[in-house]
Amino acid sequence: MKKILLSLVCLIAGWQFAFAEEPALYDIVREKLDSVFYYVNKEAVPTGLLAEYGFHLAQLDSYNGIPTDSNYVSRMEWEMLYAGLYDSQINSRIRMREPDEVYEQAKGNLSVMYYKYNTLADDAVERGLAGFVDGRLQIDNEPGVYVEKECFAVVPVDGSLPLVFDKNNFFTNTGLDIKMVEYKIDNGSYRAIPFSGGAVRVPTGTSPGEYDITFRVTFSNGKTMESHSIVSIECRCKEEDSKK
Repeated sequence: MKKILLSLVCLIAGWQFAFAEEPALYDIVREKLDSVFYYVNKEAVPTGLLAEYGFHLAQLDSYNGIPTDSNYVSRMEWEMLYAGLYDSQINSRIRMREPDEVYEQAKGNLSVMYYKYNTLADDAVERGLAGFVDGRLQIDNEPGVYVEKECFAVVPVDGSLPLVFDKNNFFTNTGLDIKMVEYKIDNGSYRAIPFSGGAVRVPTGTSPGEYDITFRVTFSNGKTMESHSIVSIECRCKEEDSKK
């Protein structure tokens, strides 16, 4: 399928860019990809993010708010997801912050991303809505040619349990706010993570080691999504309250 082949080309190009240690390679590949999308009406992409237009070192659709064995989030995955979304910006509907600026802000902080993005429908070619002419993609902007998907990921602070969440570390294009952030260790019960300025509660008796920690985020529209990570805890925790 041509859509899959195009995505594969983009993915391979992204890996080449990441490991070739040639900064100019990005400009070369981006120029060629822009040529492929030359005839595409970019402003017709509803979210302003088109997955096929960007380079992705992490698979966006694996991080959809439902934890599986293949979508654990480390800082590296979180940054690769953000970089892929940033590179997928195709029109003026969205302006994401520079990746390095976001990485610096998120470093050492519990951070959440939740973006809606578009992909070409799997059957766009079969329905005659997309195809190639002289090596360039052409898309018929009929209803259903673009499918909306979601990318959600929470990056923890390694070496300690999540104690507090600052809403400034929520990166999104949804217009939603975060009402609650919770976490659970392994198969335990969820505990609320206070927002910055609230009381900090540390679970008691947690021994040093690696834990599977699941984060559950509730948004202002009532929607909940989950993300999980393997977190190394470096010290035994005692239960105590303090003020951030």
